Amino acid sequence: MPEVKLGLIPGAGGTQRLPRLIGAEAALNMIVSGNSVPSEQLKDSGLFDEFFEKDLLLGAIAFADKVASKNAL
Repeated sequence: MPEVKLGLIPGAGGTQRLPRLIGAEAALNMIVSGNSVPSEQLKDSGLFDEFFEKDLLLGAIAFADKVASKNAL
Protein backbone atom coordinates (compact mmCIF):
# COMPACT_ATOMS: atom_id res chain seq x y z
CA MET A 1 0.00 0.00 0.00
CA PRO A 2 2.20 2.83 -1.27
CA GLU A 3 -0.17 5.53 -0.05
CA VAL A 4 1.16 5.11 3.51
CA LYS A 5 4.40 6.73 2.34
CA LEU A 6 2.34 9.85 1.69
CA GLY A 7 0.78 9.71 5.15
CA LEU A 8 -2.55 8.42 3.86
CA ILE A 9 -4.48 5.56 5.40
CA PRO A 10 -4.73 2.59 3.00
CA GLY A 11 -8.21 2.10 1.63
CA ALA A 12 -10.27 0.47 -1.10
CA GLY A 13 -10.65 -2.75 0.87
CA GLY A 14 -7.03 -3.79 0.40
CA THR A 15 -6.43 -3.85 4.13
CA GLN A 16 -9.25 -6.39 4.48
CA ARG A 17 -8.68 -8.48 1.36
CA LEU A 18 -4.90 -8.77 1.46
CA PRO A 19 -4.69 -10.59 4.83
CA ARG A 20 -7.26 -13.10 3.61
CA LEU A 21 -5.14 -13.86 0.56
CA ILE A 22 -1.59 -13.92 1.89
CA GLY A 23 -1.93 -14.14 5.66
CA ALA A 24 -1.97 -11.54 8.40
CA GLU A 25 1.78 -11.19 9.01
CA ALA A 26 2.80 -10.72 5.37
CA ALA A 27 -0.14 -8.39 4.75
CA LEU A 28 0.64 -6.26 7.79
CA ASN A 29 4.24 -5.82 6.63
CA MET A 30 3.06 -4.72 3.18
CA ILE A 31 0.34 -2.43 4.53
CA VAL A 32 2.40 -0.49 7.06
CA SER A 33 5.67 -0.28 5.10
CA GLY A 34 4.35 0.69 1.68
CA ASN A 35 7.32 -1.13 0.13
CA SER A 36 7.01 -3.03 -3.13
CA VAL A 37 7.23 -6.81 -2.97
CA PRO A 38 8.46 -8.81 -5.98
CA SER A 39 5.69 -10.92 -7.47
CA GLU A 40 7.94 -13.99 -7.41
CA GLN A 41 8.00 -13.77 -3.62
CA LEU A 42 4.22 -14.15 -3.45
CA LYS A 43 3.60 -16.44 -6.43
CA ASP A 44 2.63 -19.40 -4.21
CA SER A 45 0.20 -17.34 -2.14
CA GLY A 46 -3.46 -16.80 -2.94
CA LEU A 47 -2.73 -13.35 -4.36
CA PHE A 48 -2.53 -14.52 -7.98
CA ASP A 49 -4.96 -16.65 -9.98
CA GLU A 50 -2.14 -17.67 -12.33
CA PHE A 51 1.55 -16.88 -12.53
CA PHE A 52 3.22 -16.92 -15.96
CA GLU A 53 6.96 -17.23 -16.17
CA LYS A 54 7.32 -17.66 -19.92
CA ASP A 55 5.16 -16.29 -22.75
CA LEU A 56 2.64 -13.88 -21.25
CA LEU A 57 0.36 -13.86 -24.29
CA LEU A 58 0.07 -17.65 -24.51
CA GLY A 59 -0.43 -17.87 -20.75
CA ALA A 60 -3.15 -15.20 -20.82
CA ILE A 61 -4.96 -16.97 -23.65
CA ALA A 62 -4.77 -20.32 -21.83
CA PHE A 63 -6.04 -18.72 -18.61
CA ALA A 64 -8.91 -17.00 -20.46
CA ASP A 65 -9.87 -20.32 -22.07
CA LYS A 66 -9.80 -22.03 -18.67
CA VAL A 67 -12.01 -19.39 -17.07
CA ALA A 68 -14.40 -19.34 -20.03
CA SER A 69 -14.80 -23.12 -19.99
CA LYS A 70 -15.60 -23.06 -16.25
CA ASN A 71 -18.24 -20.35 -16.74
CA ALA A 72 -19.80 -21.78 -19.91
CA LEU A 73 -23.53 -22.36 -19.77
